[in-house]
Amino acid sequence: ILNDAIDRVLAWKEQGASFQWRIPGTDKPCEIFYRDSSPGANEKPILLLLHGFPTSSWDWNEMWDSLSERPWRVIAPDFMGYGFSDKPGSRKLYYNSITLQSDMVEDLLADITGTVRTAVHILAHDYGDSVAQELLHRSIMSTREDASRIKVRSVCFLNGGMIPGVHRPVFITKSTSITNW
Repeated sequence: ILNDAIDRVLAWKEQGASFQWRIPGTDKPCEIFYRDSSPGANEKPILLLLHGFPTSSWDWNEMWDSLSERPWRVIAPDFMGYGFSDKPGSRKLYYNSITLQSDMVEDLLADITGTVRTAVHILAHDYGDSVAQELLHRSIMSTREDASRIKVRSVCFLNGGMIPGVHRPVFITKSTSITNW
């Protein structure tokens, strides 16, 4: 059973790609892993899958094939510090991690679609809910001068803190938080 699980995870990785992301305000490159069901298919609407804490894009493996058979392009990144993406050691990089992860998602989509503003449908889980909320806020609140690079068409939040100011993480979330390293 363990060998089968390892083989499935390795196959997930082999079917993915990586994006060289420059962390804002630094000269540090960061390799971001992602899966893309239809590379180059810019005519398809995008379904962006954002994973939870402390996992990775592997969260979506059981439904990947079913979602990919639909008439959309499915994209699932591993956030910086998670899964097969790089894990920069600087703790201060993670203090504004929701903002940074949102920046990374915008940059990734701009890079792989080749467009300045990408329309997406979002399916988010747990920690991904917070990133999706930031992307939704940027999409709704941006002005022409400060245009978000993502236009959120729809969003589905799964099992996450919907109001960051009142969200109370459980003990395991606090005790394993990357800012506690």
